[in-house]
Amino acid sequence: MTRVLPVVVALLGAALCVAAMSGERMVALSEGSQVPENWQEVNVAVDYNGAVNLTVALKRRNMEQFEADVTDRSNPLSPNYGMWFTQEEINEKTAPLPSALKVVLEWLAETGVKSVRVGANRDTITMEVPLATAEKVLDLKFRTFEEVETKKTVVRAVGAIHLPESVSKYVQAIVGASGFPISRLVFRNEDAGTDYIQVTPDVIVKRYNVTIDAPVSPNNLKAVAEFQGQYITQTDVCQFFTTYHVKGNCKINKIIGTNVNNNPGIESTLDVEYIASTSGDVPLDYYIFPGMDFCSDMTSWTTNLLSQTKPGYVHSVSYGAQYYTPICDSSVRTQIDNNFMTLSGKGISIIIASGDSGSGQYSRVGYNNGFLVPSWPSESPWCTAVGATFFVNGNEGVEGAVTQFGSGGGFSWNEVTQPAFQKDAVAAFLKNYPAASLPPAKSYNPTGRATPDVSALGENYVLILDGSPFPGIGGTSCSTPVFAGMVTRLNDIRLLKGKATLGCINQLIYMNAAAFYDVTIGTNAISPNTIGWNCQPGWDPVTGLGTPDYTKLAAVVTALP
Repeated sequence: MTRVLPVVVALLGAALCVAAMSGERMVALSEGSQVPENWQEVNVAVDYNGAVNLTVALKRRNMEQFEADVTDRSNPLSPNYGMWFTQEEINEKTAPLPSALKVVLEWLAETGVKSVRVGANRDTITMEVPLATAEKVLDLKFRTFEEVETKKTVVRAVGAIHLPESVSKYVQAIVGASGFPISRLVFRNEDAGTDYIQVTPDVIVKRYNVTIDAPVSPNNLKAVAEFQGQYITQTDVCQFFTTYHVKGNCKINKIIGTNVNNNPGIESTLDVEYIASTSGDVPLDYYIFPGMDFCSDMTSWTTNLLSQTKPGYVHSVSYGAQYYTPICDSSVRTQIDNNFMTLSGKGISIIIASGDSGSGQYSRVGYNNGFLVPSWPSESPWCTAVGATFFVNGNEGVEGAVTQFGSGGGFSWNEVTQPAFQKDAVAAFLKNYPAASLPPAKSYNPTGRATPDVSALGENYVLILDGSPFPGIGGTSCSTPVFAGMVTRLNDIRLLKGKATLGCINQLIYMNAAAFYDVTIGTNAISPNTIGWNCQPGWDPVTGLGTPDYTKLAAVVTALP
């Protein structure tokens, strides 16, 4: 759990914004969040007896230099490769000055916040605030919103947060007042029976040449992160190990959060069972963030990881959104991206699904206004985005891009600067792509972060769910834990030789494209999308560099210093 240092701030007056009273100029923290298309405001009065949990994230110092340092240490060609930072070293370089923390704490006290808690790294402040106080402190208005399909309701404040100018210069983001859940859907082929093609651990291990019986480092650790009420049943996992010959200990090492053991989710069960399929006996930590605010939960999860002494070296995440209107505003995205970068600087790999809405002309909540939109947060340059494939014929051999759904991919509108590690691969793709097949120029951003980076099989998986086989599951939620498990095994090779973990692997994999099976068949213009991208030789925005050949990747990481 997150270690925190309690700080009690006395109630100094009425819950009024002192800055407004004193005439200090109020400034917008960012452009503000917006309402997803599948939610609408309803005429239901807000209960002002309620409260909201807020996190204030302070701006860190020297982040441009820190980014350069992490980039350098993630570069296999650098003499500094793998020389990861400790959290203490990171704090020395980037933590907010005590004077900045003091200004923000004094402002909170003056505006009527009774008690707050300062995070272990002294760059976050969490608090529970009455709704009326939050409205006045942040210059927001809370309203009631309803999800169109499910009729679930939430109370949220949309629009820009405003802070006194003297405070805003120290604040990166304020999270918790405005976020919505993302739309989730796991694809299932209802025709998938025992006589149908089924992807099992044996199929995956054979296809990708995974050495599953290799020694395991006692220092290695992997993890999955689950959101929005996805829980796990331990007996399902153990039955899966027995049924499908998965080697190792089926017991989850540690659960961070509160699990509901008798309410297993398809998503969470898939993640746990299939990260194990390619990672053997490496212990697994399981993170649960069940809230209805994806942005807040992503912030909490990444902050939690940074507060732990040993949070796991590989984290698999099967969640994201392909919305042109971002699910989180820019200040929150920057905070989460900075957390990803900091985790990378500690030698941690974040593996994230690239999305199931193909080219993103349409997302799960509707039309993206003529734009092709990849998935966030997989578009972070500090994450490795995983697309999905299937066997073109039978249960082995050549793979193509999935057809049950679209393998999410394209060019980011948020990460507007394309990372150096992929510029050559993307330039080659665009140069060789048939001009007549290009989507309309206004629909994509060729200079943005390009995803996915890699792919793996993503159709017709079989789980054990509620004690029974559950076949026909599809999604990048399948391919992501499988690839994360392989990265975990690659870390074993390193750790057993006394070497550093891999950290952010993006530079490594783009330098070693020959370690992947190139996928040249298929498209992500899958219905309802009518435009998108086609697979091509080399990297493409459907399946990335292709699917992994574990034996070749193992040789690469073994040769690294």
